[in-house]
Amino acid sequence: MTSPTAEVRAFFDEFERNSAELIIDRISAQFADTFMNADPQRVMAVPKAAFIAALPQREKMFEAAGISRVRLASVRETVLDPMHMLAATDWIAESTDGAEITLASTFILRRQGSSFVVVFYLNHQDIAAVLAARFPQGDTG
Repeated sequence: MTSPTAEVRAFFDEFERNSAELIIDRISAQFADTFMNADPQRVMAVPKAAFIAALPQREKMFEAAGISRVRLASVRETVLDPMHMLAATDWIAESTDGAEITLASTFILRRQGSSFVVVFYLNHQDIAAVLAARFPQGDTG
């Protein structure tokens, strides 16, 4: 893995911005019509429409865990072939109490036009479980 090219870095800078501002149409443009999603608990093909519909709920989950911002910490890339790029990313979820939670994900990007779309999205942690662990049952924070 190497440091990201300018085009891969630009893709993830936009990804971070779109996610932070919950710009649905721009997030949608960054994903294939159907993509694979995996985490330690499951793997599934996800229609983009279902993913987009779930984003507001995901945002609420982060807010409920006291996460005020998720920022990109690093990107490393590996060219797989002329059409596909593997990008390993690290993210920092910043909480309102000053804590930081490190999250890792790997993407397979497919070249589309002058940029990429996500065709495989792997979260290395079960994000819901990580966020739920911040406030064990009965603890309101």
